[in-house]
Amino acid sequence: MVPFLARALVGPDLRRVLAVTVLLGPAVVLVADVVSRLLVRPYEMPLGVVTALIGAPVLVAVVRSTRMPAL
Repeated sequence: MVPFLARALVGPDLRRVLAVTVLLGPAVVLVADVVSRLLVRPYEMPLGVVTALIGAPVLVAVVRSTRMPAL
């Protein structure tokens, strides 16, 4: 999800995409960790569940936006 977001923010230049991805990746995981700790207090939801809830809609949007070649 993060590389797609980075590419949308900075364009197709791979050097910039990589730099933004390196910064955004940990930020997304940190936000997901905080959400997983606060969502079902006093318990913790697994971090993978929260990242999947964020990433699955992004994956569906990316798949729908890409054009399939004609057979």
